[in-house]
Amino acid sequence: MFRDFKRGGYNMEINRVNDNRLISLILLIYLSYSLSTFYRTKR
Repeated sequence: MFRDFKRGGYNMEINRVNDNRLISLILLIYLSYSLSTFYRTKR
């Protein structure tokens, strides 16, 4: 019942996330994940 009163999701309208910032964040996450995976398999 408590879950019915909570919001689910990221509320991007309230957080004022625009397209460019969202794409930049996704690219940064992708780049850091790729680099960490590359260095882990190299060792």
